[in-house]
Amino acid sequence: MVSVQLFLASLQGYLWCKATASNADLSLNEFFCLIIIDIKRPCCVRKLNEELCLHAPATSKILNALEQKGLIDRRLDEHDKRMERVTLTAAGIDRCRRIHEATEATWNALSLEVPEERRSAFLECLQQMTRNTALENRAFSIH
Repeated sequence: MVSVQLFLASLQGYLWCKATASNADLSLNEFFCLIIIDIKRPCCVRKLNEELCLHAPATSKILNALEQKGLIDRRLDEHDKRMERVTLTAAGIDRCRRIHEATEATWNALSLEVPEERRSAFLECLQQMTRNTALENRAFSIH
């Protein structure tokens, strides 16, 4: 029964990410990539490949889409021309801000359902579930 509950919690997390991505006018892969760039900024493409668990061509396709939407800039590293750096544009920073606001609103709504004295345990449980699922820091291939 616990494994079913964990699966359903993971599925709900996935569906929340998918809905949030859609509301932000992003594919799920673009959503994950943008969030990673925001967290790791500036970020190199090689690191994005690792974080997304994707091959370079797939990551490049996602970055092209984000660049066309005006959310990122790509530049060669000043010191190592073999390395490409990715940064957020002002529009990308704004989009991430809105995503973080939606995340915070969701967390606030969820935490209201949990008595105050149990919220820290609730958060620890969510963090443990995230660490134990294959969904952590993984993008999903959408065709």
